[in-house]
Amino acid sequence: MPRQGTSNDLKACIPVLYLAGHPIKDICHLLGIKKTLAYKVLNRYQEFGNVLNPYACSCGMGRPRTLSSADLAFISAIVNHHPSVYLDELQDELWLKCNVRSTLPTLSRALEQLGITRKAISARTYERNEFSRALYMNRIAEEVPDPNIMLMFIDEAARDERTISRRFRRSGKGICCTTQRPFVRGTHYSIIPAITLDGIIAYNIVEGPVDTEQFVKFLKEQVVHS
Repeated sequence: MPRQGTSNDLKACIPVLYLAGHPIKDICHLLGIKKTLAYKVLNRYQEFGNVLNPYACSCGMGRPRTLSSADLAFISAIVNHHPSVYLDELQDELWLKCNVRSTLPTLSRALEQLGITRKAISARTYERNEFSRALYMNRIAEEVPDPNIMLMFIDEAARDERTISRRFRRSGKGICCTTQRPFVRGTHYSIIPAITLDGIIAYNIVEGPVDTEQFVKFLKEQVVHS
């Protein structure tokens, strides 16, 4: 719970009792306050003629918000229309359309307040035709009645001494993040797996890259006869 301060009405009683001739000790006993508060209020009363400082800003109100609810709605609309917009572009749009000046950190916090986060883009081919895709899926369904045994996928992968090296690490602010890892990739291996819906049914591992002769040999000896 927030700390409850002394009310202004109670503070106003302090100079009244003091001017009436009551000592500080009796005032603190009557009002149930500490001596530090009594002396502080009396000093303020002597300086400003009031128990409150007229030049002090009101605490607890906080800094006024730069962006109103209408500005937040505008930001949300811009992001929905143009999800890849940069913060500086959003800053310019806010100034041109709403006449509102805002800093980049303020815009970042506003997006967080709206529940909008920064993500990696999942790209889809612009030329993709949904009708052609539907025709292809229907054709596959007709020609492959049992995909578990009739569909097979073959791809090539590679591994060397640098494959398992991680690209990102964490460290404290201002501390350079370093590690030791091989500079030369070492022996290069190529892996050719044959994969069905049930998993890998055959594979071959060769040193170096895979040429056409090795690939055809893998198909004849391990895939066709398996």
